[in-house]
Amino acid sequence: SLDAICQNFQLELDDIIILSTDGLFDNVPDRLIERILSKNHSLKHAANCLVNHAVRYYIKPDDILVIMARVTKENEKQ
Repeated sequence: SLDAICQNFQLELDDIIILSTDGLFDNVPDRLIERILSKNHSLKHAANCLVNHAVRYYIKPDDILVIMARVTKENEKQ
C-alpha cells in the first residue's frame, strides 16, 4: 500500500516489536503503551490490554489490530 510506513531498526535481545493498525497509535499515547508493556510479562496479555484500552478510550473510532513479538536468542522457547 502507498500508505504503509517502512522503517529499519537495530534490534536487541528482549526488544518488543509491535505491528498494529493506526487504530492503536491514534488512540493510545506512546507513554501509555510503554507503561502497559512494562506491567505485563505476557505479550498476549499486553496486546489484549492495548486493544481494550484503545477501544474503551478511543479518540478516533477505528479498527484495531495488534501483533507483538519479542526478540529472543535463536532456538529459545518462550
